[in-house]
Amino acid sequence: MDSGSPARFERALLLALLALAAGAALRLASSRGDLWYDELWSQGHARQVEQPLDVLLRPELQHDNNHWLNTLYLHWIGPDAAPFLCRTPAWIASILTLVVLGWIGWRRSPATGVLALALAAPSFLLVQYGSEARGYAGAVLFSLLCFAIADGDDDAGDGRGARWRVPGFWAAALLGFASHLTFLYGYLALLLWHPVRLFRRGPPRSARIRLALYHALPVAAITVVYFTTLRHIVIGGGPEYSVARVVLDTLGWLFGIPGGSPWAILAALVVASVVVAELVLRIRERDDTPLFFAAAIVLAPAFFLAVRKPEILYVRYFLVCVPFFLLLLASLLARAWRGSAALRVAGACVLLGTIAGNAVPLAGLLRFGRGQYGAAVRFLAQETPDGPIEIGVSGDHDILLLQRHAAELRPVRELVFRDPESPVPEPPRWLLGDSQDPGFEPPLELRGPFRSRYALARAFRFAGLSGVGWFVYRRGEGDAARAR
Repeated sequence: MDSGSPARFERALLLALLALAAGAALRLASSRGDLWYDELWSQGHARQVEQPLDVLLRPELQHDNNHWLNTLYLHWIGPDAAPFLCRTPAWIASILTLVVLGWIGWRRSPATGVLALALAAPSFLLVQYGSEARGYAGAVLFSLLCFAIADGDDDAGDGRGARWRVPGFWAAALLGFASHLTFLYGYLALLLWHPVRLFRRGPPRSARIRLALYHALPVAAITVVYFTTLRHIVIGGGPEYSVARVVLDTLGWLFGIPGGSPWAILAALVVASVVVAELVLRIRERDDTPLFFAAAIVLAPAFFLAVRKPEILYVRYFLVCVPFFLLLLASLLARAWRGSAALRVAGACVLLGTIAGNAVPLAGLLRFGRGQYGAAVRFLAQETPDGPIEIGVSGDHDILLLQRHAAELRPVRELVFRDPESPVPEPPRWLLGDSQDPGFEPPLELRGPFRSRYALARAFRFAGLSGVGWFVYRRGEGDAARAR
């Protein structure tokens, strides 16, 4: 896959376009389906916006689930917009991420560009969060774009460089920061690496001027927002996981290995081997990017974990690191392609194994989405005689989802919620169980809630890292009379 001949160049370009098309199709398909709780929560923030600056300054909106650009967009399209429309900025950003990723890899070699696209197009993590109505896709795109702009600037400081680069960098940095705070992983890596790049390639005075041109505005903006907004942000609740578990889960998901799998340890070893091997090779080549990649993948996340010591941590918080690892992996696979037959076979096995591993969770995401909440509400309506639908449910998350989809029923049906821990004159017909584990197998029968017996009537699954599975239980015959 060398660019040494026009035919090979055209073949590489065709493969890159095919990978891009496949990646775009996956992201569009994954943008369908019901909104899940965190997306509805974002819509709730959008309804509180009266003026654009509210997303930063209004105390009620100084919350970690208020992703500023996403909130403004959801406010603009309104609360009744279809899920696909709510997710439009995400899938657009995710498709553009593929373009920028391929561009960065192609500058190194056509083989690296093709392989970067082949790895990123079916990446479960990039598809999952690149088709969700939140801010992660924008943070990934603009992190890559900032690096691409800075890395492509060969101006030694004499003023003859492309004039668009500095304002383009400003725009990418500010949009990335406004998309999601995890953009700062990539930006901190740039702040560590960019001075080294500039001072190596030009005289000190010119390097200082260029460094100030690039970073004075973004750093000033981040500083202002810190004092007005960031230091007041409230962290939303959620299940607590150890740092070690979340990091291991993230490394496993790079290859499509679900969290908690013993294979995640092997994935961690592969990731470490790839990063070390490619960075050592680049250092030997006197390449000046190893510092950036080491910072973006390891040092910046470690710094934030050490400083913030977060109680709530999720795999998605490391999403910005994912494309930078894929670039290193693509570069290493391109080296293998140029090597011996054995290296080619080994590289092909790694590539195909990574694609196949990610295909499994992607298939689940395409089948179940982030939950089947609308289908569950329609099932309840079909199976319940006329009148209110009484259901035992605990937790604000499930109630919000039920209310959202009940409002879409035609004719409208009233939902009446009962707390399983509180006595009621008559047990409700339905009981709702849930789980955030996609592999959870619900019991066929529940005893005890409302002093009645409930049998599993239908399971409504979800897939991936976002969403919740619902298990609808029907009250056993005669239990209402016995309760009375």
